Amino acid sequence: MLSRVLAHGGNPLRFLFLMLFSCLVSAEEQLRSSLDLTGQQRMLSQQMLKAYCQMGEEIRYLVAADQLKKAAPEFEANHAALAGMGLPEPAKAALQRVQARWEPVKKITAAPVEQAQAAALYTATNELLAELDTLFAALQDKTREAQSELLVKALNQQMLTQRVAALYMVLNWGLEDPAYHEAYRDAKADFDENLRMLTTSPVNTAETRADLIKITRKWEMLEESDQADNKTLPNLMIRVLDRIEEQMRELVQLYLHGSELDTAAAAE
Repeated sequence: MLSRVLAHGGNPLRFLFLMLFSCLVSAEEQLRSSLDLTGQQRMLSQQMLKAYCQMGEEIRYLVAADQLKKAAPEFEANHAALAGMGLPEPAKAALQRVQARWEPVKKITAAPVEQAQAAALYTATNELLAELDTLFAALQDKTREAQSELLVKALNQQMLTQRVAALYMVLNWGLEDPAYHEAYRDAKADFDENLRMLTTSPVNTAETRADLIKITRKWEMLEESDQADNKTLPNLMIRVLDRIEEQMRELVQLYLHGSELDTAAAAE
C-alpha cells in the first residue's frame, strides 16, 4: 500500500501517521470493548445471586428464572470473547482465575434453588466478583480517555444495581450475618458516590445528563422506600433496580458508541 502511495506522489510521512493513528484508535476501541464485556460479567455475577434468591422467595419468579437461565450462557460467551481479544498479560492471568471462580457459581445455579445453598452462592459470587474486579482494574489501567473514565463509572453502576438488589434479597430471605448487612450498606454507599461522580462530570452531554437525572430520581425514591416497613417493598425494590440497570446499560452504550462528549469542558 505504501508503494502505491509513493507511486502516486503521496506524502509517505502523512500516510504512516494516518496508519499509526488508525492503529491507536482501533486499540482504544478494543480496550473499551473489553472493559464493557468485563463490566457485563461483573453485573452478571451479582444478577445470578439476585435471581437465585428471588426464585427462592418467589418474588417476580418468572423474571428471575428467565434471568438465571440466560445468565450462564451469556457469561460463558462473554468469557470466550474476552479470551479471544489479545488482552495484556496482567489481564490474561486474571481471566484465567475468573474461569476457576466461575465453576462453583455455575454448579450451584444449575441445580434446583435451595435456601441452604444461598450462603454458598453468596461466597462463590463474591469470589468471582473479586477476580473480575482485578481483571477490570487491569484493563482500566490501560486507558485514560475521558470517555473511557465515564464508561468505567457507568459500568460500575450497572454492576452495583444488581449487587444492591442481590444483597437486599439475601437479607430478605432471612440469611443473617453482619457481613451481609455491611456489604449492603457499602454497595449503596458506592452507588451514591459513583452516581455523584457521573452526574457532576463536565464532559457529559445533554443526552447523558437527562438519563442521569432519570436514574437519580429512581434511586432517591428507592432510598426513601428502603426506610419504610412495607410488605410490597421487595417487589418494588427489585423492579426499580432492574429498571435502573437497564437505564445504566443504555448510558453505557452512549459512552461506548454514541454521544460525543464535551471534550472541551474536560480540558478546562
